[in-house]
Amino acid sequence: MPNKHWKNIEYLSLHNDKTKGYGSNPKKYLDPFLPRFKVIHYKKGKYQIVDRYTGQEQNIGQAIYYYHRQPVYGVNYYGIVVRKKPKAEVIFDFLKEALRAGSGKSIHRGLDGYKNSYWLYKNKFSERRGFVEGEEKIFYKGKLVYIQVYHGGLITDLRSYQDWSKKLLSSVILKKETKL
Repeated sequence: MPNKHWKNIEYLSLHNDKTKGYGSNPKKYLDPFLPRFKVIHYKKGKYQIVDRYTGQEQNIGQAIYYYHRQPVYGVNYYGIVVRKKPKAEVIFDFLKEALRAGSGKSIHRGLDGYKNSYWLYKNKFSERRGFVEGEEKIFYKGKLVYIQVYHGGLITDLRSYQDWSKKLLSSVILKKETKL
C-alpha cells in the first residue's frame, strides 16, 4: 500500500543504499545511545537514512528513512555467520559486492541471486500492504555460510511532533539515566 513517500524511498533504496549505505565503504559513526553500535548516515534531498547495527558473526540492526525528521520507512534485520571459514570479513566483503551488483534492480537488499566464482548470494522476500519480510543467504563452495532475516515497512504517524513528544522525557535525561 504505497504512500506519498514510496516512490522516493524506492529510488533511494535502488540507487543510493548500495552506493552510500552498507554496500559501499561509507563513513561509520559510534551510536551515542547504543553502545557498540555503528551508524551509517546519509542524506538525499529532504530524506535522511540512518542504518545502525552491531556485531559481526551475529549481528542485529535497523535502517530507518526519515522525511523532515519523521520516520517514514524502516527495516529491522538479524544475521549470523554459520561457519568458521571463510572469515566473517571475507563473507561481508562478498555481501557488499552482491549489494552493489544489485544496485538499481531490487528495492529490498540485493538481487534475487548473484554469483561470483565460489560465492553465491540469494535474496528472497515478500511484500504486502507496505510490509516486507525477507531472508538473504550466502553460500561458499555450495555450503551456507551466512543467513540474515529482515522485516519492516512503511511508517505513518499523522500526529504533530509536539503531540507525539509531549509525554516523553528528553534525550538529555536518557543520557544521564543510561550508563551502559
